[in-house]
Amino acid sequence: MEDKLGSIEEGKLADIVILDLNSIHCLPKDEVNIISRLVYSARATDVETTIINGKIVMDKRKLSTLNEENIKMSANNIIKKQVEKAI
Repeated sequence: MEDKLGSIEEGKLADIVILDLNSIHCLPKDEVNIISRLVYSARATDVETTIINGKIVMDKRKLSTLNEENIKMSANNIIKKQVEKAI
């Protein structure tokens, strides 16, 4: 398994999340440990890029493997049907 996991190198599986910690809620940045900033200050909206098994699935906050507009439209249609049933 060490040949596929454990380090970031070509040919190995990798899950990486790149965050933008320059938002006001992540300050101060110089006086605080990076781990503390990630645990206590970072939010899901700070994620800029996500790489899963070496494949970029989100880049610059845009999903590359899913159609976000179709998902939103489907979710709205499902909710609308549920509300109509409840009335």
